[in-house]
Amino acid sequence: MRTGNDAASKVIAAMESLEIDFFLAGSFSSNYYGIVRSTNDADFVAILSGKIDLLALALGPEFELDPQTSFEGITGT
Repeated sequence: MRTGNDAASKVIAAMESLEIDFFLAGSFSSNYYGIVRSTNDADFVAILSGKIDLLALALGPEFELDPQTSFEGITGT
């Protein structure tokens, strides 16, 4: 990936191709509305419905999914 925008675009394309419901949050979304923020990550909220393995395959080895984040999302903690 060359930029954070490239990475976010690839994640969006992968989730759309897998028909995963999601929204983009955090600094990427606030920049769209004119509230400039800069961080080194993109925040997504998604309903994966058992598709996390398919998403990992679609993204390829350039991406690493954090299992703790997945766990927190599933358990709500």
